[in-house]
Amino acid sequence: MLLMALISLAAVRGVSGPRWRGIDWHCFALGAGFLLLETRGLGVLALHIGATWNVNAAVFAGVLVMGLAATVIAARWRRAPTRCPGAYALMAALLALNYAVPLSALAACRSRHVS
Repeated sequence: MLLMALISLAAVRGVSGPRWRGIDWHCFALGAGFLLLETRGLGVLALHIGATWNVNAAVFAGVLVMGLAATVIAARWRRAPTRCPGAYALMAALLALNYAVPLSALAACRSRHVS
């Protein structure tokens, strides 16, 4: 993974040339967040539904749709995201809900519908 990161860094630096100003840590953190979200989605759905191509396609499509929706919203929004505490408060509330609802609750809901 370190080799892949170094090759990617060299490729970005080579393409951008003298305009390259270093790593944009905000975009790096957003990309890492999407990667973690996608990995968690694959793991959870594979445990509950099974590891199938449909599960992979659903998770990848969901992450891509979220990315597209975020891009459309950001393009239409006049204010910078760092000046919008409501978005961060909503994200914190959803993360708290994610930790409050155990995965076993999802398995219990699925078993009631299957039988």
